[in-house]
Amino acid sequence: MIPIIDITPLVSRGAKQEGVVNEIRNACETVGFFYVIGHGISLDIQTNIFSTARDFFALPEHVKHGVGVAKSRCFRGYVPFALTGPNVPKRMLEAFQMMLDFGPDDPDVAVGNIMYGSNQWPADAPRMRAILEAYYKEMETLSNYLLSAFARALGE
Repeated sequence: MIPIIDITPLVSRGAKQEGVVNEIRNACETVGFFYVIGHGISLDIQTNIFSTARDFFALPEHVKHGVGVAKSRCFRGYVPFALTGPNVPKRMLEAFQMMLDFGPDDPDVAVGNIMYGSNQWPADAPRMRAILEAYYKEMETLSNYLLSAFARALGE
């Protein structure tokens, strides 16, 4: 059975953090993964991210390709079903890739680091940027809670 771990004490900086760290350690050592509850991600953000994804992927192909990952030097934007080579099986998925947005004045952007740059946003989905950026921020916060717990579980 996949463990379900309530991380509320980590999020709220509660008194039972070590118990959660021990649960995470045990889950990683015995099962290898776990479900997280008590993460603090609002239902509004969860609902918005799914509806935004549905709306984006329902757009016409030419609109999605307008922000295609092939147009980005930093691998951001729409990834279509068949963005593979001729000898590689087609992917049975499509995606929209975005990351933390770095403007043109960022030092890593200025030196051409391909992992840094700006995201592409479709004009036909005006709410998409705000919703995805809010979700990204929430996931970054959650990741930091979990990384801290992993470090503590390893004795750091």
